[in-house]
Amino acid sequence: MRLRLRALLTTLVGLLTIGLMMIGQGPAFAAGPYTPDPQRPIHPGTQVVTPFTVCTTNFVFTDDTGALYLGYTAHCNPKEDNQTSLNGCLMNPAPLGDRADFVVNKSANDSGTVVGSGTIVYSSWVAMHAEGQTDQTLCNNNDLALIKVDESDRVKVDPTVPHWGGPNTTVAAGFPGWFQLLYGYLNSQYRTGHDDAKPTMAMMFWPAPWNAFIYSFNFGIEHDSGAGYMDRSGRPVGTLTSLNFWPPLSNTLVSLKQSIDYARSHGMPGLRIVKGEQAFAIPSS
Repeated sequence: MRLRLRALLTTLVGLLTIGLMMIGQGPAFAAGPYTPDPQRPIHPGTQVVTPFTVCTTNFVFTDDTGALYLGYTAHCNPKEDNQTSLNGCLMNPAPLGDRADFVVNKSANDSGTVVGSGTIVYSSWVAMHAEGQTDQTLCNNNDLALIKVDESDRVKVDPTVPHWGGPNTTVAAGFPGWFQLLYGYLNSQYRTGHDDAKPTMAMMFWPAPWNAFIYSFNFGIEHDSGAGYMDRSGRPVGTLTSLNFWPPLSNTLVSLKQSIDYARSHGMPGLRIVKGEQAFAIPSS
């Protein structure tokens, strides 16, 4: 995950080390309603490797052309390494057309297995640069990119969110109110081998039209960036972008509804979410 300040990563090394030691010792999740088909390994939460970063995908999308896309964050495809800001109007995005690989079991010490590939066809950062955007609300929060799945890999795509099931709708919803619960699926390379650390529940804190803060014991760490969250009705609401100094150890979500609306008017008409093949459900125990 691209943190707002590179220094934050250093500050949190001790906490992250402790957190990784505690993976698997956090709140126990009952078995979810959905376990992905191993023959269809490209799904929400699959790791994606671009030229400079490793991030997590959020949801499967389609449009009026019938293509399939995996969503992630625009800041996960920078023009060069070591970009430290999430302001898409200041940072330099890579041009469209870069290739990306969908990978499973990638860890800090293992490159993992490539299970499919695609081409980056949309980036909100590229779109904002093209129009000379200066609205700082958009510059700091409009953070969505799309990878068009290669035709040969379409059969490997499963739109269902692991563990939780869903999404239950093709339309993203606005953020729920304060203290409402959200449900996500994280897949940082530091979580490889710890599948019980990937499902997460978070509490909504300070929702706004374009972004919100969330709190969770199982908070998003580096390379979880891009992960999607749903509300308790299984409606997609946001994507993970950062871990913050303030509020302390909160994560930022950006609005998926606003991001999709912007994408539709900037080269992706008809863009919509693909519903999961099994409905979202909260485990009963």
